[in-house]
Amino acid sequence: MAEEYLHDTIQKYLLGELPPLEREHLEANIDSDPALAEQVEIQRLAYMGLQRLAAADLRQKFDLWDDELDTPTLPQTPPPIQPNHDKLWIWTAVILLLLLLVGAFAHFWQVKHTRNSEKSEVAQRDSIIAVMRIEFQQKQDSMSVLLSLPKDSLSVLEIKRLQEEIDRKDKSLRDLESKRRAGKPLIALQYAQPSNTNTRGGSRGTDPVLTDEAKAFKAKEFAESIRLLKSIPANDSRQAEVIQRLPYSLFYASHFDAAIPAFIDLLEVDQFKEMDVQWHLLLCYVAIGERSETRYLLHAILKNPKHKYYQQAIDLKKALNIH
Repeated sequence: MAEEYLHDTIQKYLLGELPPLEREHLEANIDSDPALAEQVEIQRLAYMGLQRLAAADLRQKFDLWDDELDTPTLPQTPPPIQPNHDKLWIWTAVILLLLLLVGAFAHFWQVKHTRNSEKSEVAQRDSIIAVMRIEFQQKQDSMSVLLSLPKDSLSVLEIKRLQEEIDRKDKSLRDLESKRRAGKPLIALQYAQPSNTNTRGGSRGTDPVLTDEAKAFKAKEFAESIRLLKSIPANDSRQAEVIQRLPYSLFYASHFDAAIPAFIDLLEVDQFKEMDVQWHLLLCYVAIGERSETRYLLHAILKNPKHKYYQQAIDLKKALNIH
C-alpha cells in the first residue's frame, strides 16, 4: 500500500498536481534519498515515453484524416491488408516500457528489502547488547559476593574463573557497541562549531592555570586542557570557570559520555547558554548512538525556527535519515 501511495505521489508531482507543502517535502526527500530520486527519474522517463507514444498515435490519426479529406470518395475494391509498421513499433515500445517498469519496481523492492534487513540487524544487535549488559551486571554482582566471603582454595579458583568470564563478556560487549557507534562521532564533530570559536564562557583573567588551559584549548590540546581544569579543587572559587569550560574540552576530545553530565551542569548555572548546550548535548547523543535522546532534542530544536541551530538541525536530520 505504501508503494502504491508513493507511486501516486510521484505521479502527481510529475503532473504538477501535488500541493505546495507536499511538493516541498518530497523534493527535500529526493535530495537526501538517492533511491527515491532514482524512482522519480524512472517514472519521469516512463511518463515521457507514454507522452511520446500518445503523440505518435495522434499524428498517425491526423495523417489518416488528412488522406481521407484529400482523397475523393470512389467505389473501389478494398486494398489488401498490409502490416501496420507504425502500430508494430508502438506495441514494441509499450512492451519495452512495461519491462522497464517491472525492472524498476523489482529494483526498489530489493532496495526496500535490503533496508528492512539492515534495520532488523540493528534491532537484533541492540537486543543482544541489552541481554549482554544484564548478564555482565549479574556476573559482576556474583563477583562482589565472592569477594566478600572468606577465601579458600575453591573460592579463589571460582573468582579467577569468574573474572576471566567477565573480561570476555566485557570485550564482546565493547566490540558490539563500537560497531553500533561507528561513524557517529565523526558526524557529531562535523556538525559542531570549530573549537577555536568563542562558544565557551568564562572570564579571561590572569590566573596561570586558567591561562594555560585557554592556550591548550586554542592549540587543540584537549587532553591537556582537561587535565588542567580537573587539577582545580572542587571547593576552589575557580570551579565556576571549570563548569563553563570543561564540557567543551571533553566534547572536542571526543569524551562524549563524560561531556553529557558536564553540559547539564553548565545549563543549571547558565540559562543564557541554553541553545549552545542543547545543540552540543544533541551531538553527544548522536556520537554515542542514543537514538531516543537524539530524536527528542532534534524535535525540540526544530519546534523553534528562531533557534540558533535551527538550520543545522535540519541538515543533521537529513544526514541521519530521521523521518
